[in-house]
Amino acid sequence: MNLTIKNCLDTEQPKINTLTDKEKRIYKTGLTALGLIICDEFFDIPRLPKDKYSIEGLFYEIPYYDSDQLWIQSNQQRFLLVVYKIEKTKTGMSSWCPMRIDFKIVDEKNYSILVYDQSGERTVKRELMSCEDGKFYTEIDNYKIVKLSELVNV
Repeated sequence: MNLTIKNCLDTEQPKINTLTDKEKRIYKTGLTALGLIICDEFFDIPRLPKDKYSIEGLFYEIPYYDSDQLWIQSNQQRFLLVVYKIEKTKTGMSSWCPMRIDFKIVDEKNYSILVYDQSGERTVKRELMSCEDGKFYTEIDNYKIVKLSELVNV
């Protein structure tokens, strides 16, 4: 289990405290699944600082623990991780999301951890890990040793 994810699951509380027990279970299940398939060195970019616009660079957040908003795409899919690119502009600092990782669950034998590359004109979806009727597959080479920065195209 990835130590960053494990520490979050063991010590942190969700930022939104009005979630149902079912919602909490879904997020924790997705984060646990992500933590089980990524390497300990996966998080090679820093977590988003509390003052989002204090510094330029690439950062990640785990919305369940870091955000006041949780995004659900359909009733089966939740955002697990969002990568932000913070950069200086003529008028100040701005941010955009070149990548995110979602958890999609139908049932205990059918679920996916999906990587969305949002850096180009079209969003590209790849399966970091999918389970269909108990059979696993991936669309990402070396998914067990890949680092977060290697998934981000900026």
